[in-house]
Amino acid sequence: MSNGSNIRLMWICAAVSLIAGIGLSVDAIGELRSDRARLRTKLAQLDELRRMERQIARYRAAYREFEALQDKRPVPMAGLLKKHVDGRSPEDSRSTRQSSARGWTLRRQEVAFGEVSLDKVMELVHEAESGRPPWRLTRCIVRASSGVAGKGKVDLVFESLDGQ
Repeated sequence: MSNGSNIRLMWICAAVSLIAGIGLSVDAIGELRSDRARLRTKLAQLDELRRMERQIARYRAAYREFEALQDKRPVPMAGLLKKHVDGRSPEDSRSTRQSSARGWTLRRQEVAFGEVSLDKVMELVHEAESGRPPWRLTRCIVRASSGVAGKGKVDLVFESLDGQ
């Protein structure tokens, strides 16, 4: 082969290599984009798993706290109602129970009062939430009285865990 043929062959090889390199680079960029999308998805999943892990840790801590209680039953709601609402019985009262975590039952107490002192209702809520295990106020609807300031109709829903 002549010297000119060798140079021409080298240029052809260089051009083919350059074209192949550009093609492979374009392909690699496409792969990187799809890899980036997969990594973003995996990072989002990892964040969600970490959030779930923190939530489970809070649940376990709460479970340990409830298990450590001396008295695993909430203060009887009937006694709280009589003590704080001028000894009046509610116009409507419903109680439900639902199985919960190992050895615990979720208790739900719904009460409705007509024309009751709102200050007394807040005392009831405060004492109910201060017990161990506490009652938790999950819903409260207040309708103001038409004639007397500080009084109204009240619908309350309390929930508590009851150890068996």
